[in-house]
Amino acid sequence: MAPSTQKALLVPTPKHPGKLVADWPVHTPGPEQTLIQALTIPFMNDYPFICGHDGAGVVEDIGSEVTNVAKGENLLFPASGLSPDKEQATFQQYSLVPADNTAKVYVVVSKQAASIPLALNTVVTGLWSHHPEANSLDFPAFWEEGGTTNFVGQPALIMAGSSSVGQYAIQMAKLQDFLPIITTSSLKHTEHLKSLGVTHVLRTIVAWQPLLYVYDAISTEQTHKLAYDALAPGGALIVTSGPHCTRFLQAKVDRDRETGEVPKRVARPFASLSLPANKTLGEELYKRLTEWSRTGVIKPSRVEVLPGGLAGVPDGCARMRDNKVSGTKLVVRPQETTRFAYFAY
Repeated sequence: MAPSTQKALLVPTPKHPGKLVADWPVHTPGPEQTLIQALTIPFMNDYPFICGHDGAGVVEDIGSEVTNVAKGENLLFPASGLSPDKEQATFQQYSLVPADNTAKVYVVVSKQAASIPLALNTVVTGLWSHHPEANSLDFPAFWEEGGTTNFVGQPALIMAGSSSVGQYAIQMAKLQDFLPIITTSSLKHTEHLKSLGVTHVLRTIVAWQPLLYVYDAISTEQTHKLAYDALAPGGALIVTSGPHCTRFLQAKVDRDRETGEVPKRVARPFASLSLPANKTLGEELYKRLTEWSRTGVIKPSRVEVLPGGLAGVPDGCARMRDNKVSGTKLVVRPQETTRFAYFAY
Protein backbone atom coordinates (compact mmCIF):
# COMPACT_ATOMS: atom_id res chain seq x y z
CA MET A 1 0.00 0.00 0.00
CA ALA A 2 1.29 3.43 -0.90
CA PRO A 3 2.23 5.87 1.90
CA SER A 4 0.29 9.09 2.46
CA THR A 5 3.31 11.36 1.75
CA GLN A 6 6.37 11.20 -0.47
CA LYS A 7 9.54 13.00 -1.54
CA ALA A 8 9.18 15.35 -4.50
CA LEU A 9 11.26 17.95 -6.33
CA LEU A 10 9.23 21.16 -6.52
CA VAL A 11 9.58 24.66 -7.96
CA PRO A 12 7.26 26.59 -5.60
CA THR A 13 7.00 29.83 -7.62
CA PRO A 14 8.55 31.34 -10.77
CA LYS A 15 12.25 32.23 -10.29
CA HIS A 16 12.26 30.40 -6.96
CA PRO A 17 14.95 27.77 -6.32
CA GLY A 18 13.75 24.22 -6.70
CA LYS A 19 13.43 22.33 -3.43
CA LEU A 20 13.32 18.67 -2.46
CA VAL A 21 10.51 18.14 0.06
CA ALA A 22 9.57 15.05 2.05
CA ASP A 23 5.88 15.71 2.79
CA TRP A 24 4.26 16.02 -0.63
CA PRO A 25 0.91 14.13 -0.65
CA VAL A 26 0.41 10.82 -2.44
CA HIS A 27 -2.91 11.11 -4.27
CA THR A 28 -5.63 8.50 -4.71
CA PRO A 29 -6.32 7.47 -8.33
CA GLY A 30 -9.55 8.52 -9.98
CA PRO A 31 -11.78 5.98 -11.74
CA GLU A 32 -9.65 5.81 -14.92
CA GLN A 33 -6.24 6.41 -13.33
CA THR A 34 -3.42 4.32 -11.94
CA LEU A 35 -1.04 5.24 -9.13
CA ILE A 36 2.50 4.27 -10.10
CA GLN A 37 5.54 4.07 -7.85
CA ALA A 38 8.18 5.60 -10.08
CA LEU A 39 11.32 3.47 -10.30
CA THR A 40 13.12 5.49 -12.96
CA ILE A 41 12.42 8.86 -14.52
CA PRO A 42 14.35 10.54 -17.34
CA PHE A 43 15.54 14.11 -17.79
CA MET A 44 14.38 16.32 -20.62
CA ASN A 45 16.70 19.10 -21.78
CA ASP A 46 14.14 21.85 -21.22
CA TYR A 47 16.07 23.23 -18.26
CA PRO A 48 15.04 24.89 -16.03
CA PHE A 49 11.36 23.98 -16.50
CA ILE A 50 11.78 20.35 -15.46
CA CYS A 51 8.94 18.82 -13.53
CA GLY A 52 9.02 15.27 -14.89
CA HIS A 53 7.35 14.17 -18.10
CA ASP A 54 7.61 10.36 -18.18
CA GLY A 55 8.83 7.34 -16.28
CA ALA A 56 8.56 3.65 -15.50
CA GLY A 57 7.52 1.92 -12.30
CA VAL A 58 5.19 -0.42 -10.43
CA VAL A 59 1.40 -0.05 -10.13
CA GLU A 60 0.52 0.70 -6.51
CA ASP A 61 -3.23 1.29 -6.91
CA ILE A 62 -5.86 1.54 -9.63
CA GLY A 63 -9.15 3.38 -10.11
CA SER A 64 -12.53 1.70 -9.95
CA GLU A 65 -12.97 1.58 -13.74
CA VAL A 66 -9.45 0.43 -14.69
CA THR A 67 -9.36 -3.02 -16.32
CA ASN A 68 -6.21 -3.02 -18.46
CA VAL A 69 -3.59 -3.01 -15.68
CA ALA A 70 -3.26 -4.60 -12.25
CA LYS A 71 -1.46 -3.84 -9.02
CA GLY A 72 2.17 -4.94 -9.04
CA GLU A 73 2.66 -4.73 -12.82
CA ASN A 74 5.68 -2.92 -14.27
CA LEU A 75 4.63 -0.09 -16.59
CA LEU A 76 6.12 2.69 -18.65
CA PHE A 77 4.07 5.85 -18.91
CA PRO A 78 4.00 9.47 -20.11
CA ALA A 79 3.19 12.11 -17.55
CA SER A 80 2.44 15.81 -17.54
CA GLY A 81 5.12 17.80 -15.78
CA LEU A 82 3.76 21.07 -17.21
CA SER A 83 0.20 20.35 -16.08
CA PRO A 84 -1.27 22.28 -13.13
CA ASP A 85 -2.17 18.84 -11.73
CA LYS A 86 1.22 18.17 -10.15
CA GLU A 87 0.20 14.68 -9.09
CA GLN A 88 0.75 13.74 -12.75
CA ALA A 89 4.40 14.87 -12.82
CA THR A 90 7.24 12.38 -12.29
CA PHE A 91 9.85 14.23 -10.26
CA GLN A 92 8.25 12.62 -7.23
CA GLN A 93 8.00 9.09 -5.92
CA TYR A 94 4.39 8.36 -6.94
CA SER A 95 2.48 9.63 -9.99
CA LEU A 96 -1.12 9.44 -11.16
CA VAL A 97 -1.42 8.36 -14.79
CA PRO A 98 -4.39 7.76 -17.15
CA ALA A 99 -4.56 3.96 -17.42
CA ASP A 100 -5.00 4.09 -21.22
CA ASN A 101 -1.59 5.75 -21.56
CA THR A 102 0.48 2.96 -20.02
CA ALA A 103 2.29 -0.05 -21.43
CA LYS A 104 3.50 -3.14 -19.59
CA VAL A 105 7.18 -3.93 -19.26
CA TYR A 106 7.55 -7.70 -19.08
CA VAL A 107 11.25 -7.76 -18.26
CA VAL A 108 12.64 -5.60 -15.49
CA VAL A 109 14.27 -3.04 -17.78
CA SER A 110 12.52 -0.07 -16.22
CA LYS A 111 15.56 2.18 -16.27
CA GLN A 112 15.58 1.98 -20.09
CA ALA A 113 11.79 1.86 -20.49
CA ALA A 114 11.57 5.28 -18.86
CA SER A 115 13.33 6.75 -21.89
CA ILE A 116 10.52 5.80 -24.26
CA PRO A 117 7.25 7.67 -23.56
CA LEU A 118 7.82 11.40 -24.07
CA ALA A 119 10.42 11.13 -26.83
CA LEU A 120 8.27 8.64 -28.74
CA ASN A 121 5.12 10.73 -28.20
CA THR A 122 6.92 13.80 -29.55
CA VAL A 123 7.57 11.92 -32.77
CA VAL A 124 4.24 10.17 -33.35
CA THR A 125 2.00 13.13 -32.48
CA GLY A 126 3.72 15.07 -35.25
CA LEU A 127 3.35 12.18 -37.68
CA TRP A 128 0.12 10.31 -37.08
CA SER A 129 -2.47 12.42 -35.26
CA HIS A 130 -5.53 12.91 -37.49
CA HIS A 131 -7.54 15.20 -35.25
CA PRO A 132 -8.39 18.52 -36.97
CA GLU A 133 -6.80 20.46 -34.10
CA ALA A 134 -3.57 18.44 -34.11
CA ASN A 135 -0.38 20.06 -35.38
CA SER A 136 0.58 17.00 -37.39
CA LEU A 137 1.61 15.91 -40.87
CA ASP A 138 -1.37 13.55 -40.82
CA PHE A 139 0.59 10.59 -42.21
CA PRO A 140 -1.18 7.22 -41.89
CA ALA A 141 -0.04 5.45 -38.74
CA PHE A 142 2.01 2.27 -39.00
CA TRP A 143 -1.07 0.13 -38.27
CA GLU A 144 -3.36 1.98 -40.70
CA GLU A 145 -3.90 1.52 -44.42
CA GLY A 146 -0.92 3.01 -46.24
CA GLY A 147 1.18 3.13 -43.09
CA THR A 148 3.69 0.62 -44.43
CA THR A 149 3.28 1.25 -48.16
CA ASN A 150 2.97 5.00 -48.78
CA PHE A 151 6.62 5.78 -48.05
CA VAL A 152 8.51 2.76 -49.37
CA GLY A 153 11.78 3.85 -50.93
CA GLN A 154 11.33 7.52 -50.02
CA PRO A 155 14.38 9.14 -48.35
CA ALA A 156 14.02 10.66 -44.89
CA LEU A 157 16.33 12.98 -42.98
CA ILE A 158 16.43 12.95 -39.17
CA MET A 159 18.44 15.87 -37.82
CA ALA A 160 20.19 15.23 -34.47
CA GLY A 161 19.61 11.50 -34.68
CA SER A 162 21.53 10.72 -31.48
CA SER A 163 19.20 12.88 -29.37
CA SER A 164 16.42 11.17 -27.42
CA VAL A 165 13.72 12.35 -29.82
CA GLY A 166 15.94 11.73 -32.85
CA GLN A 167 16.42 8.08 -31.95
CA TYR A 168 12.67 7.45 -31.97
CA ALA A 169 12.20 9.48 -35.15
CA ILE A 170 14.69 7.12 -36.80
CA GLN A 171 12.81 4.07 -35.57
CA MET A 172 9.44 5.36 -36.77
CA ALA A 173 10.92 6.14 -40.19
CA LYS A 174 12.25 2.59 -40.39
CA LEU A 175 8.86 1.23 -39.30
CA GLN A 176 7.22 3.01 -42.24
CA ASP A 177 9.85 1.81 -44.73
CA PHE A 178 11.45 5.15 -45.56
CA LEU A 179 14.74 4.46 -47.33
CA PRO A 180 17.42 5.66 -47.18
CA ILE A 181 17.28 7.09 -43.66
CA ILE A 182 19.89 9.82 -43.26
CA THR A 183 20.81 11.47 -39.98
CA THR A 184 23.11 14.20 -38.73
CA SER A 185 25.08 13.30 -35.62
CA SER A 186 28.50 13.03 -34.06
CA LEU A 187 30.15 10.16 -35.89
CA LYS A 188 30.96 8.43 -32.59
CA HIS A 189 27.31 7.32 -32.49
CA THR A 190 27.35 5.75 -35.96
CA GLU A 191 27.20 2.09 -34.92
CA HIS A 192 24.32 2.64 -32.51
CA LEU A 193 22.32 4.75 -34.97
CA LYS A 194 22.72 2.15 -37.70
CA SER A 195 21.35 -0.46 -35.29
CA LEU A 196 18.19 1.69 -35.10
CA GLY A 197 17.76 1.81 -38.88
CA VAL A 198 19.93 4.65 -40.17
CA THR A 199 21.69 4.07 -43.50
CA HIS A 200 23.85 7.23 -43.59
CA VAL A 201 25.33 9.20 -40.67
CA LEU A 202 26.62 12.69 -41.54
CA ARG A 203 28.24 15.35 -39.39
CA THR A 204 26.39 18.00 -41.37
CA ILE A 205 23.91 18.15 -44.24
CA VAL A 206 25.46 17.69 -47.67
CA ALA A 207 23.90 17.86 -51.11
CA TRP A 208 21.17 15.24 -51.45
CA GLN A 209 18.14 14.71 -53.61
CA PRO A 210 15.12 16.75 -52.46
CA LEU A 211 13.41 14.99 -49.57
CA LEU A 212 9.78 14.14 -48.84
CA TYR A 213 10.22 14.13 -45.07
CA VAL A 214 12.55 15.76 -42.53
CA TYR A 215 12.38 15.57 -38.73
CA ASP A 216 14.38 18.31 -37.01
CA ALA A 217 14.96 17.02 -33.48
CA ILE A 218 17.34 19.83 -32.53
CA SER A 219 15.26 22.70 -33.91
CA THR A 220 17.25 25.91 -33.96
CA GLU A 221 16.72 28.64 -36.54
CA GLN A 222 19.84 27.43 -38.34
CA THR A 223 18.69 23.80 -38.51
CA HIS A 224 15.20 24.90 -39.53
CA LYS A 225 16.65 26.68 -42.55
CA LEU A 226 18.75 23.67 -43.52
CA ALA A 227 15.84 21.27 -43.02
CA TYR A 228 13.33 23.39 -44.93
CA ASP A 229 15.69 23.92 -47.85
CA ALA A 230 16.33 20.15 -48.05
CA LEU A 231 12.64 19.48 -48.74
CA ALA A 232 11.18 18.86 -52.17
CA PRO A 233 8.16 20.97 -53.17
CA GLY A 234 5.25 19.54 -51.19
CA GLY A 235 7.63 17.94 -48.68
CA ALA A 236 6.94 17.80 -44.95
CA LEU A 237 8.94 18.94 -41.91
CA ILE A 238 8.41 18.35 -38.19
CA VAL A 239 10.08 20.69 -35.69
CA THR A 240 10.20 20.62 -31.90
CA SER A 241 11.01 24.28 -31.21
CA GLY A 242 9.04 27.16 -29.80
CA PRO A 243 6.68 29.52 -31.63
CA HIS A 244 9.42 32.03 -32.55
CA CYS A 245 11.08 29.49 -34.86
CA THR A 246 7.74 28.33 -36.18
CA ARG A 247 6.98 31.90 -37.24
CA PHE A 248 10.31 31.95 -39.08
CA LEU A 249 9.30 28.82 -41.00
CA GLN A 250 5.80 30.09 -41.68
CA ALA A 251 7.32 33.15 -43.35
CA LYS A 252 9.24 30.83 -45.69
CA VAL A 253 6.06 28.88 -46.47
CA ASP A 254 4.23 32.12 -47.26
CA ARG A 255 7.04 33.28 -49.57
CA ASP A 256 6.90 29.97 -51.45
CA ARG A 257 3.16 30.38 -51.98
CA GLU A 258 3.65 33.90 -53.28
CA THR A 259 6.14 32.67 -55.88
CA GLY A 260 3.80 29.89 -57.03
CA GLU A 261 5.80 26.95 -55.62
CA VAL A 262 4.03 23.86 -54.30
CA PRO A 263 3.90 24.66 -50.57
CA LYS A 264 5.91 22.66 -48.08
CA ARG A 265 4.25 21.56 -44.84
CA VAL A 266 5.53 22.26 -41.34
CA ALA A 267 4.21 20.66 -38.14
CA ARG A 268 5.11 21.54 -34.56
CA PRO A 269 3.48 18.91 -32.33
CA PHE A 270 2.69 19.09 -28.64
CA ALA A 271 3.39 15.64 -27.23
CA SER A 272 0.85 15.50 -24.40
CA LEU A 273 -1.57 12.61 -24.87
CA SER A 274 -4.04 14.31 -22.53
CA LEU A 275 -4.88 16.82 -25.27
CA PRO A 276 -8.12 15.99 -27.14
CA ALA A 277 -6.18 16.22 -30.42
CA ASN A 278 -3.85 13.39 -29.32
CA LYS A 279 -6.11 11.24 -27.13
CA THR A 280 -7.21 8.70 -29.76
CA LEU A 281 -3.70 8.35 -31.15
CA GLY A 282 -2.33 7.83 -27.64
CA GLU A 283 -4.78 5.05 -26.89
CA GLU A 284 -4.02 3.28 -30.19
CA LEU A 285 -0.27 3.65 -29.69
CA TYR A 286 -0.19 2.34 -26.13
CA LYS A 287 -2.30 -0.67 -27.09
CA ARG A 288 0.68 -1.73 -29.21
CA LEU A 289 3.61 -0.41 -27.21
CA THR A 290 3.84 -3.36 -24.84
CA GLU A 291 4.35 -5.77 -27.73
CA TRP A 292 6.65 -3.37 -29.58
CA SER A 293 8.95 -3.04 -26.58
CA ARG A 294 8.84 -6.80 -25.89
CA THR A 295 9.74 -7.80 -29.46
CA GLY A 296 12.27 -5.06 -30.14
CA VAL A 297 10.21 -3.06 -32.64
CA ILE A 298 10.99 -0.16 -30.30
CA LYS A 299 14.47 0.00 -28.82
CA PRO A 300 14.84 2.21 -25.75
CA SER A 301 17.55 4.82 -25.55
CA ARG A 302 20.80 4.13 -23.78
CA VAL A 303 20.60 5.54 -20.28
CA GLU A 304 22.83 6.64 -17.43
CA VAL A 305 21.43 6.29 -13.92
CA LEU A 306 22.46 9.17 -11.67
CA PRO A 307 23.03 8.49 -7.96
CA GLY A 308 21.01 9.99 -5.14
CA GLY A 309 17.50 9.70 -6.54
CA LEU A 310 15.81 13.08 -6.95
CA ALA A 311 18.79 14.71 -5.26
CA GLY A 312 20.79 13.86 -8.39
CA VAL A 313 18.62 16.10 -10.58
CA PRO A 314 20.57 19.37 -10.09
CA ASP A 315 23.85 17.87 -11.30
CA GLY A 316 22.07 16.28 -14.25
CA CYS A 317 20.48 19.61 -15.19
CA ALA A 318 23.87 21.30 -15.07
CA ARG A 319 25.38 18.66 -17.36
CA MET A 320 22.61 19.12 -19.93
CA ARG A 321 22.86 22.91 -19.73
CA ASP A 322 26.61 22.65 -20.41
CA ASN A 323 26.09 20.22 -23.35
CA LYS A 324 27.89 17.40 -21.56
CA VAL A 325 25.33 14.71 -22.46
CA SER A 326 25.39 13.05 -25.88
CA GLY A 327 23.58 9.97 -27.18
CA THR A 328 22.40 9.01 -23.68
CA LYS A 329 19.34 9.68 -21.55
CA LEU A 330 19.92 10.64 -17.93
CA VAL A 331 17.56 8.95 -15.46
CA VAL A 332 17.14 8.92 -11.69
CA ARG A 333 15.43 6.48 -9.33
CA PRO A 334 13.09 8.52 -7.08
CA GLN A 335 12.86 5.74 -4.49
CA GLU A 336 16.60 6.12 -3.80
CA THR A 337 16.22 9.74 -2.65
CA THR A 338 17.93 10.02 0.73
CA ARG A 339 18.92 13.67 1.16
CA PHE A 340 17.48 17.11 0.60
CA ALA A 341 18.65 19.29 -2.26
CA TYR A 342 18.10 22.71 -3.75
CA PHE A 343 18.63 23.71 -7.34
CA ALA A 344 18.59 27.25 -8.68
CA TYR A 345 17.00 28.64 -11.84
